Amino acid sequence: MNFYLDFEATQFSERIISIGCVAENGTTFNSLVNPGKGAKITSFITKLTGITKEMVDGAESADDVFMNFANWVVNTSLCAKDPHPKYYVYGDNDAEFLQRTINHMSNPMAISFATSIKALMTDYSKT
Repeated sequence: MNFYLDFEATQFSERIISIGCVAENGTTFNSLVNPGKGAKITSFITKLTGITKEMVDGAESADDVFMNFANWVVNTSLCAKDPHPKYYVYGDNDAEFLQRTINHMSNPMAISFATSIKALMTDYSKT
């Protein structure tokens, strides 16, 4: 099953504030992410994404969002009878956003899932 990902992140700490994903079967996952302490939503990011500090302050942590995302990926892949997900991003920033977010996560299962995404990601802007 192919999954097409897009992460939005803070400007300077580059932590994920939004995950959007479309599976090849057309189902979608999207969630805001609270980037945690020390991460600021600048006016540039708000203008670019429409995401405000107030929106992410009320969002779940990266640990919780990645666990929800993992459950969605597993269920979507099982429904398609394809146990081998492939993740596609456009551009090389997403891997860096993911790593910087992983560095601030604490749930081992969420970290494992996020790390597996990073390992399996393909940047299709190069093709």
